[in-house]
Amino acid sequence: MSADGPTVASALADLERSPLSRKRAMLLALLIDRAVDEEAGPDPLAHRRRVAAGDLGIVLALSAMREDGPRLVLDAVRLEDPRTVSEADYMVSVYNGATVPRIRVAWPDGRREDALPILRRAAGTLASSATRRP
Repeated sequence: MSADGPTVASALADLERSPLSRKRAMLLALLIDRAVDEEAGPDPLAHRRRVAAGDLGIVLALSAMREDGPRLVLDAVRLEDPRTVSEADYMVSVYNGATVPRIRVAWPDGRREDALPILRRAAGTLASSATRRP
């Protein structure tokens, strides 16, 4: 954590430790959004349009918190292959009808996707763009 508060890296580490926390997931999304604005330069709207593709775009839309936009939800997700999850997740699935809880991004059209991989990729994209800047 920096003197000004949490960083994207520290918020991602916190979410990794508590992967079922919608609050921590949203904090990470908001910090990514703020970092995008900080690297924007003289035309922040043009910069946001440029980075709006892919995972950064999903995070920007999530951070906007629009009624008709994506949001974070806690879902019970069917466990397809027990060999792909941790022992703890497997034990949870045994007692919950072969499902495990996950924080997911939910779009108004009904699509859902696990939030943690999206947020990880967005944080990685942000970190790699920071290393390319002069």
